[in-house]
Amino acid sequence: MTLLECQDLLIGYDHPIMDTIQLSIEEGSYTVIAGENGSGKSTLLKTILGIIRPISGTVNYLPQGRQNIGYVPQQADLLPDFPATVREVVQSGALNYMKYNLLMNRSIKNELKDVLERMELTHIANHSVHRLSGGQKQRMLIARALMASRTFLVLDEPTNGIDPMGRSRIYRLLDTLHKDGVTILMISHDIDTAYSYATQIIELSDGGLIVKEGLKR
Repeated sequence: MTLLECQDLLIGYDHPIMDTIQLSIEEGSYTVIAGENGSGKSTLLKTILGIIRPISGTVNYLPQGRQNIGYVPQQADLLPDFPATVREVVQSGALNYMKYNLLMNRSIKNELKDVLERMELTHIANHSVHRLSGGQKQRMLIARALMASRTFLVLDEPTNGIDPMGRSRIYRLLDTLHKDGVTILMISHDIDTAYSYATQIIELSDGGLIVKEGLKR
């Protein structure tokens, strides 16, 4: 089943930065977007998410729409002195389900517990965000996205600025999520590592887009 489809899409700001895009993301896929700095990776991702409006064309979300996506931004988008605990940040991903009710129901509480365990955050759930390492912050952001959607994650360079051990841990956890049925769409500069996990690769170069089959079967 197709979860996301770009039709005759032109992306950019005042003028297009790429040729017209035709692209689909299938349920259960693990798609990596790669390309040189300035090739349009983040612009493409943010257009898909609706953060940037397309110049023309459409992005169709099927079957449940954009709300079915859990988004993991770059760490730079999170203030280092953000006054909250890991648990509070992760819990905030479920605001749409909580309907802004401060009292969580039992199912949300159980889901929060499960997500913290899956992202190996239980032991630091009560730590303040400013105490975390880069890898811990990224796992927290992934956990927050999982609270928003357990089926489709979109990640913007989730291993950027993280030490090798932390990067390996994140890829291992993402691989486990994918094996459990989560669809993944991510930007990555870790070409060799990311490609080994991907079922589909989107390469951006010279204003064009090439879709290739990944190494993962």
